[in-house]
Amino acid sequence: MNKRNFLKIISIIVIAIGIGSITFSKSNHNVNAASWGAKSLFTTPKATRGTWYYKEDGRIKHCKITAHTVDGNVIKLRH
Repeated sequence: MNKRNFLKIISIIVIAIGIGSITFSKSNHNVNAASWGAKSLFTTPKATRGTWYYKEDGRIKHCKITAHTVDGNVIKLRH
């Protein structure tokens, strides 16, 4: 058996073992992730709303805060 065929067989075996381990490990772990998450909408105080500017990596960037969003992402409150 030459080196090229040997490497093909070894790589197929490694890939099969990797796929098998991923498949079996995911099927054994059941979680209830939504049980503790954010339940209600958060209202940002008026003093913090608006467009905020900051410097990152030498560039000026901005963050827009509204009553219920930060850069378009909804803010939820955990209870």
